[in-house]
Amino acid sequence: MDKETHNNNNNKATKKRRRHTKVKSISEKTSPSLRKDTQELVIGKINRQPLELQLYDNELKALEELKKLPVVKENEWTEKFLVSCLFARKLDIKRTEELLHSHLQWRKDYNYEKLPDFADIDKNLIKTAYNWCVPGSRTKNGYGILYFKLGRFFPADWGHKKVMDYITWWAGKGVSMEGMDFHRNGVVIVHDMKGVGWSNTDMALQRKIMATLQSNFPMRVKQVLILNPPIILKAVRAVMSLFVKKKLMDRMKITKPEQLTEYIHPDQLHEEFGGNIKWSIQQWLDLLEKYSKTVDH
Repeated sequence: MDKETHNNNNNKATKKRRRHTKVKSISEKTSPSLRKDTQELVIGKINRQPLELQLYDNELKALEELKKLPVVKENEWTEKFLVSCLFARKLDIKRTEELLHSHLQWRKDYNYEKLPDFADIDKNLIKTAYNWCVPGSRTKNGYGILYFKLGRFFPADWGHKKVMDYITWWAGKGVSMEGMDFHRNGVVIVHDMKGVGWSNTDMALQRKIMATLQSNFPMRVKQVLILNPPIILKAVRAVMSLFVKKKLMDRMKITKPEQLTEYIHPDQLHEEFGGNIKWSIQQWLDLLEKYSKTVDH
């Protein structure tokens, strides 16, 4: 083989590797966070765009297939809930059907003939500001963002029923105020545990919450960023590992507050966590109240 032929072959091999690398990097990306030709995210606003403008053709097709099943025909579901279930099971019809059956059984077990209405929720629980969301805000990877400050939550003040009513209303109805990309890509939980002690924890309640959200509602948690870990964290994690799926436990990561902007641009991050979004709990409560008029019957 002459030198020129050898160099040409090397160049071809190099180009082939570059092409392969490029294709690989594209294939490893998550699904597009939103349909850029039709959908637009607006921070602090309810997403009211119709599903056909938010979903891709294969997703719409999966929804139509799902709607043919008896579990869908014989029960009352919103299309947004069905789509979020499809995303939670990666558009697998069989697994989504199992999730819907599991959800119905959960409602029987927990005495929810129907999901609560917002009128049933104790608004003072929301006003504690122990958790909230800023609709339309996203991480750099396109994930939705949920905020928690457990140090503001004292379960003994509320009892299990009030907390479960709020969580099930949000997971079953309220979260649909977000765009479908929120459900397609999943969420990151930002959890500031500063000052958390045993009075802020109730493992029996936590077990109920995790049993509800892990297997009976469509929630895709991509990562949990823990800030200001308390002394009791190791003990809490040990107990939680008994009823929280290993996959979720592995996604918990202790992070310094100043590192949050590595994951979330300051313009997408709430001011309490070092970002530029000014969003009060009263604004959150008002938005929930407003949206409830759409989803509660």
